[in-house]
Amino acid sequence: MSSYVPALTGLRALAAALVFVHHMGQIQGSESYLTRVFFQGYIGVDIFFVLSGYLITRTYFAAFRNKDIGFGDYWFRRFARIFPAYLVVLMAKLALDPKPWPELTEWTVLLTLTQGFFGAYRFNGLSTAWSLTVEESFYLLAPLVYGWLGPVTRAGAAIGKLARTLLALSVGFWFVGMLVTQAGLPGYFLHVQGQMEMYSIFGRFTEFAIGILFALRAPATRPGLPQKAMRAELAFFGGLGLILLSMVVLLELELRQKAMWGILATGGIAASWIAALGAGFVISGCAQGSRAGARLLGNPLIEYLGRISYVFYLLQDDWITKRVDLACATLRGDGARSGVFTYLALTLLAAAVYELAEKPLHRLLLAQMSRTKRQRQASPALSTLNR
Repeated sequence: MSSYVPALTGLRALAAALVFVHHMGQIQGSESYLTRVFFQGYIGVDIFFVLSGYLITRTYFAAFRNKDIGFGDYWFRRFARIFPAYLVVLMAKLALDPKPWPELTEWTVLLTLTQGFFGAYRFNGLSTAWSLTVEESFYLLAPLVYGWLGPVTRAGAAIGKLARTLLALSVGFWFVGMLVTQAGLPGYFLHVQGQMEMYSIFGRFTEFAIGILFALRAPATRPGLPQKAMRAELAFFGGLGLILLSMVVLLELELRQKAMWGILATGGIAASWIAALGAGFVISGCAQGSRAGARLLGNPLIEYLGRISYVFYLLQDDWITKRVDLACATLRGDGARSGVFTYLALTLLAAAVYELAEKPLHRLLLAQMSRTKRQRQASPALSTLNR
């Protein structure tokens, strides 16, 4: 991105909070219609994917086009971003969980972040980590996608052409996923259509495509310009409205079809795309300088919650969340459960992991990459080999 937008980091906090409400709904339940609307908070994952597609595109699209970065440096940066915190939380959970430690095959799946592909391992290790399989897949495919999009992003190219190209790619990924599903591969590898659509890049590329679309055709403008201010606010609040509408539609699908979750009902995937589109508009509004977005999502507290949101999301593993919830109820003394106390406890735990592990390890890995790059530049022969 050309400049840092605190509200986009704050949007991560909102997405993580929505996922938390969903998980607490699974633990505590409720008969209130309004509460059950927010129990559809699993669409927070859609928001994460849209935001990832947007940020990765704003950061790396031009860099790849201009050959300012190689795939090795790009991939190492993504590895440094997601793997250290994942490994710390995973090892801590496995050390505390009385269940036997994983065997070699399961370790291989967990350490390569491929659990989302396998029905047999999808929720093993950390139950939230299936989404990292989708993220990792996008990271691998992004340079190829950007190369494909190059001709339709030249100056003057119509947004409709870009949108149609991204739609074609989304349909193409889904079709490939259906072929894989029909292949009957071992390990329950994408063995049913629902698994493919929910837990793999083949079904989830649409969310990233929406982020790419807004990144390439929703240019940021300076805040405070009168002719742009209204557009930014409409995009921000309209996007929030679409996210809320998506949750209402998903709840109605859940109730009418008696599905476990609305997204599993017929039409549920399409309903979740409403939230993804809403996230795109929220991102666009924030990037264009929405004052409301800056106040609601860009204030220091929410921005910090966004910074720790990745660890907070990982800690929403079923085993961890249930035990933190029970511990909070015990400490209160009345045995009553409160999602607020559980949220605060997980937030404090996430802040500790972020400050003591994620942030320093991330900096350490990036510093090591910089040292390696300087050594390559100092050795012409080695530099040539690494191009």
